[in-house]
Amino acid sequence: MDEGAGLAELIGAAHVALGEEALAYYASDIMVWEEARPPVAAVRPGSAAEVAAIVRYAGERKLALVPRGAGLSYTGGVVAGGQRAIVLDLTRLDGVDIDAENRTVRVGAGLSWEGLALALAGGGLRPLQHGPISGQYSTVGGAVSQNVPGNLEGVLGLEVVLADASVARFGAGGIKDAPGFYRHYGPDLVGLFCGDCGSFGIKTAVTLRLVPERPAAFASFAFPGPRELVAAMATLGRANLGLRLFGMDAQKNRDATKVDAQTAFQTVRAVLGKGGNPLARVGDLLQLGRAGANTAGAGWTLHATAEAATPQAAASLLDAARRELAGAGVEIDNVLPKTLHAKPYSVRGFVGREGERWVPIHGMVSLQRAVGTIGAIEDYLAANAERLAALSITTGYFFSGVGPYVSMEPMFYWPDELDPIHLRYLSNRNRERFGGRDRNAPARQAVWELRDGIRGIFREAGAVHAQIARYYDYLGRIDPSAAQLVTRIKGALDPQRLINPGSLGL
Repeated sequence: MDEGAGLAELIGAAHVALGEEALAYYASDIMVWEEARPPVAAVRPGSAAEVAAIVRYAGERKLALVPRGAGLSYTGGVVAGGQRAIVLDLTRLDGVDIDAENRTVRVGAGLSWEGLALALAGGGLRPLQHGPISGQYSTVGGAVSQNVPGNLEGVLGLEVVLADASVARFGAGGIKDAPGFYRHYGPDLVGLFCGDCGSFGIKTAVTLRLVPERPAAFASFAFPGPRELVAAMATLGRANLGLRLFGMDAQKNRDATKVDAQTAFQTVRAVLGKGGNPLARVGDLLQLGRAGANTAGAGWTLHATAEAATPQAAASLLDAARRELAGAGVEIDNVLPKTLHAKPYSVRGFVGREGERWVPIHGMVSLQRAVGTIGAIEDYLAANAERLAALSITTGYFFSGVGPYVSMEPMFYWPDELDPIHLRYLSNRNRERFGGRDRNAPARQAVWELRDGIRGIFREAGAVHAQIARYYDYLGRIDPSAAQLVTRIKGALDPQRLINPGSLGL
């Protein structure tokens, strides 16, 4: 029996992909992975029981299993290497079970963050765990596996199919005779599977903590360059005001104010949907209309969001932030954090404005080393400026912070052929505009090498990383005894090494 027929018997032929075009998509990652190979099949199970059946089937045939959500990885975490493999597309696992009284929600691991937000809309609750900006498509299970965007305390429980095809439940939902309201009961087994990059098992459901939606206040500041911006983020990180921060380079700041008609309409609808004072909503819409004129020339910008029990309390947190900054930076129109709060999810930035290929690299850096790290990256890029210019490679940054660290995300853009992963998520108009371009091998190679150079700078700075997958060194950077323990855990859970082999270096 061939793999397609065998898998079709398990979950139905409609949920098994075998064609060349489909498998090319399942072999693509945001970054180029030359060692990536198309899987023998891609399957879309609709339940944990179907996932277990596929795991059993793969184990009997020594086929590797690669879990995948939206596929928006740039560290090789959702593609198969040299082994014959089945890709598990988990996006059919999209159920939602809201327990408003106990402030929890249990969701399928393949549900997008935007899908969760829509399910919760109007109920006055949101997940404690914030999703990534790519949450228009990226999934809850993917974020938990990749530890994106970090600090997964809002994750209360997991349902995981292990390599022996058993279905295990950890934390909330895994305690007999108890409703799923608490994560820590003895050793934190939930934490073992957070950030595992899909190496320990196949996540099929996630339980998240819900919290009431709170009044929010916003502030934005402009700085002459990245060092000053990062210094301000470090200052606010030390102040521990509970702010959500993000920052952008000058070009990205300009691009953020230039949206197409569809995006503008969606943003206006999101602002109107926030409810509250109608006059305030009108003011927000007028502010959106003047956004380009007021912020496009602001340079490097830092944006802060404060949430609290009352509008006055939220505003007071921003007043405290202004005092901490002590005049560093110039306060500007706060339209960008307000817009992101109203419409938090988008994949507009995963190619350049003219369809350039894009790939980032990131590191979470201590407050003490943050300014020195961004300075080292800037010096490195300046030393390679001629090479960048010769190959039409441009760079940018995205910064964020939700605690006592600064997350830095340098980005590269360059003219190149797009892969099936890009074409999947582009609009029809942009698919026509940007598809069919020629492969640009010299620029790809340069980006790969320059990205590796920044990875080295991050390592020297003691940075840590989310979505480690196949790109960042994990076992070599943790305590040797811890590395041995992780390796033993992998061997105990997955003795045949069939669950996402190579991820985490395992």
